[in-house]
Amino acid sequence: MRPSTNARLIVGLGALLLLRIVLHGQVNVLTNRYDSPRTGANLAETKLTTANVNVARFAKLYSLPVDGAVYGQPLYVKGVTIGGSVRNVLYVATMNDKVYAFDADSPSPTPLWQRDFTSPPTVTPVPITDIVAADRNIVGNVGIQGTPVIDLAASTMYLVARTKESGQYVQRLHAMSITTGQERTASPVTIGGTVSGKALDGNGSVVTFDPKVHVQRAGLALTNGVVLVAWAAHEDVTPSHGWIIGFDAASLAPVSVFAVTPDAYLGGIWQGGRAPTIDAAGNVYFVTGNGKWDGVRNFGNSVLKFAVSRSGLTLLDYFTPTNEVQLSADDDDLGGSGFTLLPGTNLLLGGGKEGVLYLLNKDNLGHKVSGDTQVVQKMPVNAGHVMGGPVYWNSPAGALVYNWSENDVLKSYRLSNGLLSAVPYAQGQVLSPGHPGGSLTISANASLAHTGIVWASMPTSQDNLHGRVAGILRAYDAETLAEIWNSDQNAARDRLGSLMKFVPPVDVNGRVYLPNQDNQIAVYGVLPSDFAVTVAPGGRVIPPGGSATFSVTVSSQDGFADRVDLSATGQPSGTAISFNPASVIGSGVVAMTVTVPATAPTGSFWLDVRGTSGVTIHQANPVVVNVNTTGAGLGAISVDFAGASSAVMAADESAGVSATAGWNHVTGAVRTSPLSLADETGTPSGATITWNASGIWQTPVTDQPGNRRMMKGYLDTTSSSVSSVTVAGLTPRSYDIYVYADGDNSAYTRTGEYTISGTGITTTTVRLTDAAGVNFSSTFVQAADSPGNYVKFRVNAGGFRLTATPGTASTATRRAPLSGIQIIPVTDPPATISVNFVGGSTGGMGATETAGVVSASRWNNAVGAARSTALPLVDETGAATKASITWSATSAWATPISDAPGNLRMMKGYLDTTSTSATTVTVAGLTSGTYNVYVYGDGDNRSYTRTAVYTISGAGIATTAVKLTDAANVNFASTFTQASGSAGNYVKFTITGTGFTLTATPGAASTATQRAPVNGIQIVPAM
Repeated sequence: MRPSTNARLIVGLGALLLLRIVLHGQVNVLTNRYDSPRTGANLAETKLTTANVNVARFAKLYSLPVDGAVYGQPLYVKGVTIGGSVRNVLYVATMNDKVYAFDADSPSPTPLWQRDFTSPPTVTPVPITDIVAADRNIVGNVGIQGTPVIDLAASTMYLVARTKESGQYVQRLHAMSITTGQERTASPVTIGGTVSGKALDGNGSVVTFDPKVHVQRAGLALTNGVVLVAWAAHEDVTPSHGWIIGFDAASLAPVSVFAVTPDAYLGGIWQGGRAPTIDAAGNVYFVTGNGKWDGVRNFGNSVLKFAVSRSGLTLLDYFTPTNEVQLSADDDDLGGSGFTLLPGTNLLLGGGKEGVLYLLNKDNLGHKVSGDTQVVQKMPVNAGHVMGGPVYWNSPAGALVYNWSENDVLKSYRLSNGLLSAVPYAQGQVLSPGHPGGSLTISANASLAHTGIVWASMPTSQDNLHGRVAGILRAYDAETLAEIWNSDQNAARDRLGSLMKFVPPVDVNGRVYLPNQDNQIAVYGVLPSDFAVTVAPGGRVIPPGGSATFSVTVSSQDGFADRVDLSATGQPSGTAISFNPASVIGSGVVAMTVTVPATAPTGSFWLDVRGTSGVTIHQANPVVVNVNTTGAGLGAISVDFAGASSAVMAADESAGVSATAGWNHVTGAVRTSPLSLADETGTPSGATITWNASGIWQTPVTDQPGNRRMMKGYLDTTSSSVSSVTVAGLTPRSYDIYVYADGDNSAYTRTGEYTISGTGITTTTVRLTDAAGVNFSSTFVQAADSPGNYVKFRVNAGGFRLTATPGTASTATRRAPLSGIQIIPVTDPPATISVNFVGGSTGGMGATETAGVVSASRWNNAVGAARSTALPLVDETGAATKASITWSATSAWATPISDAPGNLRMMKGYLDTTSTSATTVTVAGLTSGTYNVYVYGDGDNRSYTRTAVYTISGAGIATTAVKLTDAANVNFASTFTQASGSAGNYVKFTITGTGFTLTATPGAASTATQRAPVNGIQIVPAM
């Protein structure tokens, strides 16, 4: 063995590093893959189990915004005192050379502190196109790439930042306080170094580190008072080498520089982003990639073991596979991943792009031997690259090792008697779509059963060798490898975004943190306990002076056990509503009594029933009360035209697309005196029907109860006559009208035209074709100018007229049958609500002006910088809604654009902040549902570029923040551009709930006056 070459270099700081500390059921995540053996396991996870990680209970809670891609694994320290408060802190570094300290338990997008190592335009991150082509392994800039390492005893974080400074390329090692983000003494230090070597990029005797081409991909490590940093080359660019540099953690002085291939090129150390492995004695193990090997000075495709001290690095041992030449020729780096030191053993396990796992004796790596006979075990894994690398858990069934290679399924192997089982102990069902396979993490409560979970970050469906692809987070029962959850099961809520390859999920304290390529850290966890409220029945008839009782059910979700208070609004003056009891604890059934005064006029009203627990409010299903003396029913009304059939539908027979009972039996071809109709419960509805047809007929289908009986007989026309049906006396509201039609057409094809009209109804015609040789059997098929056996209309009225007119036919005898109709009450979906913050503009928008990404009229004009009393909102139809809005801003302002109706007018005025204040907008009273919320932001920023953070939150809403950059010298003209951590003039959120709070917070700016404008919002029901 030979000592490594000491040389010129830089950087250091530290003390004793405790790589993994378990306190009070939590861990600190101070280094890549949790600990120095790189087991990839958090064994102190007491909150997440296989019982609560499922699509009903586990979800994305919120996302934390950052300004660039996060290629390094986030780190976590519990109990850090920052600003006088003790917090659990998540540390994140980006490729734009920014470092963030976030409150790990808070959805706030505002970091506790932030550091920026750039100073544009002279000091910037390195554009990847300065080195290699765009959108390959790296998309965008190169800044902080390797996972930092934290020395907890010294409260110090070490990281390498790369910058381009006035055309020169620089790499620096920084030592930062984890409480303030400030540099430690003598930090930072510029990285450089030389070794003796004969490589062609040297002078014949010395090779020099090049800060431009060398990629710092592997995670940093700290052992025996030395910070260890390793490098490879971007896309195997040459001239380049693998480098290892050690820095004294206390003095920042370089202690050693080692080049993997000083006499040739390549031999890079990148390890799929993993940090080097460290054993109990502080020895470190690096894995190298393609390059020259001679076993003396050059060590391509090898595992290298070093002794580490402040005196330097000493190469103690190495392993090189016998086929190292072929590996280099095939670009099958052994160092495609790192190795794991299996706890309680002397075994190292790892592999690379060859698709082979090597089990090595760390105390005798064995050098290079023909046939690899020095290897403890050699196991091919389906010929797929090993990139994420193995993780380890001592499960209830014993020691298990997990690996997810490219083009393979997740597999676990039993470790017994120092060997891995040749056959997987368990395996999953999902095949990796290719590069890079799965990056894995284990969470468990020690070795307890049903607590072990394998978390995997991987592509959703595409190979991610280069560029960006969609990513997915998966969770598996670590004992069986049955998938228990993934982020696409409820994609609208949980979708990860673009994959950040090689970065494993970070599980700690019941949360899972995972960066994406979209400038966000997704935060997953168990949904907070919650409750739901339902009311039955959905409507009742109450005569003036009478009362009725409804059952209100409060159901508990995920162990909810708090108090819920019941209330109702929407009743007219004089109507009393009481709840018995008025509240429940956790769950229960409450009697709601509605008492109508004797003087109440006839008509109907809607009740909004809500449950409130603290700040959480949930709205029940809509409840309608019909005040009349006749006791009119409010349910569905169904009419069977018996035609020539003698069969009568029984009261309990159900039929129709919307299957209901209580069909009204109608006989004869004509009736001019109104026939009273009952609803599905048999209660008189107050509605009546008359009809006029030329004749009655029936199909040859066999009579059977239900759908066949309803469809057998029908009203019929001649070739030139028209059948008509008139319904009157309905409670005015929205209805779906189903018209059933099937005739005895034998071998002929006939088309009927069905038209609905009436007061307040847009006359609409739908054609239905009755195909030759087809009679109703059991399936309903909707016709929309096509073959079928029913047509459907939507009306909002108190009655209608239906006509059936014969159309084209394959015979001279044309017909338009009417078998039956159904009148189904429906609740209209909410319409778009738009709000224009008039701001400093001179006027509001007119009722007919349309604007917005979703073009809509009837914009609500919100005047002034603040309003604490709720402003009622109308929707795009002009109809009043139950929604209202309040807002609070520092001031109102306007852009210098010309005022013109529509988009320009909406975007002209806005709510504004100061550099330190935030604007809040609260919307309440929405109909419970899913909405797309558009937030428009464009300020009078003149020659300055300003970034704002827009955050949406509320009951049942995953708090989400999106950054919008308002570019210098750009004002809205006519085009809307969506911002998502980028330049634009609007951001978009998707929420499910009955309201939300929007916060606009000033972010970075090219001037001291930061701002976060809010010009308008649109609340669009998601279809």
